[in-house]
Amino acid sequence: MKAECKPEDLLEQALLLSKAMKGLGTNEKLLIQVASAHNHIDRFAIQQQYLASTGTELQKHFKSELSGNMCTLFQSLFQDRYLYWCNAIHTALTKNESKHLINLILLLSPADTVQVSAHYFKLFKATLTQALNTHLGNKDWEKLLKAWVVSTKSLSLNATETAEKLYKAAKGAGTDEDQFVAVLCNCSKENYAGIDSAYFGQYGKKLADVIKSEFTLRSEIAFLTAHYLQLGVVQGVAYQLYAAMKGLGTDDDSLISATALYQDQFKGAEIVQAYAQFGDLKKDFKGDLSGKYEDAVLALWGL
Repeated sequence: MKAECKPEDLLEQALLLSKAMKGLGTNEKLLIQVASAHNHIDRFAIQQQYLASTGTELQKHFKSELSGNMCTLFQSLFQDRYLYWCNAIHTALTKNESKHLINLILLLSPADTVQVSAHYFKLFKATLTQALNTHLGNKDWEKLLKAWVVSTKSLSLNATETAEKLYKAAKGAGTDEDQFVAVLCNCSKENYAGIDSAYFGQYGKKLADVIKSEFTLRSEIAFLTAHYLQLGVVQGVAYQLYAAMKGLGTDDDSLISATALYQDQFKGAEIVQAYAQFGDLKKDFKGDLSGKYEDAVLALWGL
């Protein structure tokens, strides 16, 4: 992804943000307009221009003018993407926010992992792998996360044979979770799609349904997230949005991080189509969110 905002336009956008938060009240509609019109590279550049033009850090201004989820959302949007990702992971680790941690880690591609781990080491004097090994144990989802950040996801396994191994891993009492971890973390996306197709062809059941029946709670979320991400990043992001809104209450942390990290890559029809296997995205946003927070999320996803 490249910058889309011309350097000479950065000042104009920064001044629009300043105007939106000047005087009594906050023009949240204008804030939403600026945020949704730019990708993460431009938003970070606008943040830098804001400081240069006003002498005030944009993050501090958001904190004083916004509250709750709106504040968290806008502070997440106007940051360096990898620095935000790094700090969010550290917070989730140290505060034991397991569901959010699962989503943050599994969204990492091998290339992303290199960038985030470099930031992590600079800030916290530990690699991402070291941090996960320190804070996580040996639950199924914890094993998956630790394997995810060290894998290259580049192998090409025999689809028929691997489908059979997964079938045997799920057959009978107990589940051989290590087999699922190995396949999810090591196969390329193209290879995994072939394994998924082979499994359905051989056993008449979708791998997603197998994972649902074999894993529970955090492990179910983690293994399903990994499954959909291996079928395509947009599918994984769609599943994260679905899981964040499923059931009672909303996992706003996960919804906000998925939005901050990927809304500029999968706006409009692409995310709607990927989400269709789970429901109607716009309808679900409207059912779970409200007020300007709802308006912001809808605009950011181009809905």
